[in-house]
Amino acid sequence: MPTIRNLPTISTATENTLIPVVDVDDNPDITKKISFDQLRDYFLGYVGSGDRRGYTGSQGYKGYAGSRGFRGLPGYTGSHGYIGSRGFLGYNGSRGYTGSASTVPGPIGYSGSIGYTGSAATVIYGSYVHTQTTATSTWIVNHSLGTRFCNVEVINTASQSLVGTYDYPTITFNNTTTLTLSFGYNISGYAALSMGHNGYAGSRGFVGYIGSSGYTGSQGLIGYTGSAVYNGGTVTNQVIVTDTTPSTSVSSGAVIVSGGIGVNGTVNSLRSTATISISTPKLRTGSIETTSTTATIYLKSITRIDVSSSPLRVYNVNTGLRDSLSAENGDIIYNTDTNRFQGYANGLWVNLN
Repeated sequence: MPTIRNLPTISTATENTLIPVVDVDDNPDITKKISFDQLRDYFLGYVGSGDRRGYTGSQGYKGYAGSRGFRGLPGYTGSHGYIGSRGFLGYNGSRGYTGSASTVPGPIGYSGSIGYTGSAATVIYGSYVHTQTTATSTWIVNHSLGTRFCNVEVINTASQSLVGTYDYPTITFNNTTTLTLSFGYNISGYAALSMGHNGYAGSRGFVGYIGSSGYTGSQGLIGYTGSAVYNGGTVTNQVIVTDTTPSTSVSSGAVIVSGGIGVNGTVNSLRSTATISISTPKLRTGSIETTSTTATIYLKSITRIDVSSSPLRVYNVNTGLRDSLSAENGDIIYNTDTNRFQGYANGLWVNLN
């Protein structure tokens, strides 16, 4: 519904012109309408007859206060005010809390100035002469040089320096006041100790005398000529045979032995073409044996080991004795219980046939 201010303006009203009115006492929110003729009679009274003007009516009652008007349009923005005068200085604030320690290292400080020159170093120097009147192989030298190591020169009673001789003593620097001279024989004399600036190089010593040649030993006695056959006895020294006669049979060679040979050691042949022959007319009458329970007989050759004119027999043993052996990989036996050749491989006895 349009508001009153939005209604069209009326310049000339007739009796039938309707005018909107509001009853502010009973229903201020309800708008009513009244004709111009009714409104005129209400305020001015009825028009009398004739042409005489009626009496002025009594003053009407004071009208009710009108309703609050509509909100006006915003005003124009005022101009910027002048800057006020400076205020008074505020009070000092209280001290803040101590902050947490920083984890960021501070900048490197400036290089310090060069320090003052230190005082001169103390140089220890001096000398001491020890006199040893009693001939002995050990001299204890007590000095007051204040340093452990120093120069030492030994002089005999003939005022001759022993420096450079073969019998110069061993020097033990015990501490800053004591040292020991150890000779291989009893001797008396002097020990000159010094500590300080390097002295001038001494003159070259005399060349020692050449010792006389030792006496030629007398010629040893010529050994006895051995007999063709040595019958018994014990040889305690090394026996070297330089005869190079080759052996082609049991009766030829540099050494011929008719019986057995007992060797409590190792038999070596260093020649690449060496041959060791064992010829036996009967089985078991000739053998290489060892009585040691831990001994091993090694047969080694650059090319091959050749067994000719007779078979090669391996150890015959039953299963029980076989299992008691300290077997190693590569061992071969003949099992008399199973009648089979067996070899020891990868920790187990396996059949070879």
